[in-house]
Amino acid sequence: MKKLIFNLMESILASRANRVVEAKRSREYFDFDAFLEFLLEARGTLRFVQIGGCDGVSYDPIYDFVIRNKGSVGGVVVEPLPEPFKSLENNYAHCPKVTLVNYAIHNTESEMPIYRVDPARLSELPHWAIGISSFNKAHHELSGTPSEYIIEQNVPCKSLSELLDEHAIDHLDLLQIDTEGYDREIVRGIDFGRIRPTIIRFEHRIADQMMTREQFGELASLLHEQGYELIVERHDATAYLPEMMLPSAQ
Repeated sequence: MKKLIFNLMESILASRANRVVEAKRSREYFDFDAFLEFLLEARGTLRFVQIGGCDGVSYDPIYDFVIRNKGSVGGVVVEPLPEPFKSLENNYAHCPKVTLVNYAIHNTESEMPIYRVDPARLSELPHWAIGISSFNKAHHELSGTPSEYIIEQNVPCKSLSELLDEHAIDHLDLLQIDTEGYDREIVRGIDFGRIRPTIIRFEHRIADQMMTREQFGELASLLHEQGYELIVERHDATAYLPEMMLPSAQ
């Protein structure tokens, strides 16, 4: 099965080479967009949950895919902060199959402080600063963002299970996570007895100390135990259920 999936992925990526931007290092080469296109082609429709939507376009790995296939792709995008959420609403205004929710995902708490760049000072920093809000107060030290730019803001939270209940989701093709440090906890909090996303994509950023190698290893073991294979890039990892990626799995 592993050899079959590997060969299959080679053909997928080769067939869509025109959309692949050459990576600086060969180990960074992975066309996630093509991976999603393959799954959509196999299934006809695709349902997703994205945790950490920001404004929908800044460094977003799925926005173009969703917009390009808005007739057959739908899901829920989670963004807790009011300013990027407003932009998110504008950017998804013509996508009736996409629902936007203005809260954070947390395994246990109904409200949490988020440490974010002061929106009044975003123009003084590089554009990526819009997407570095985190539950972790020390997170901004990893990006070298001066503490005087950071403010604390409480946001409402729900668990992933509560989100699934709220939107009556019993099947999920993609769980996309980018929470600047809380990705590991969200993956660990998935009730796999209830829902098994075909693809789970999350940020590890081991090189930036967002997650340790030991923590990543534990997470990888959990996912392997649940039947997932992993594709690991420099900053992100994609876990997928190989048997469900095949067209015959419909």
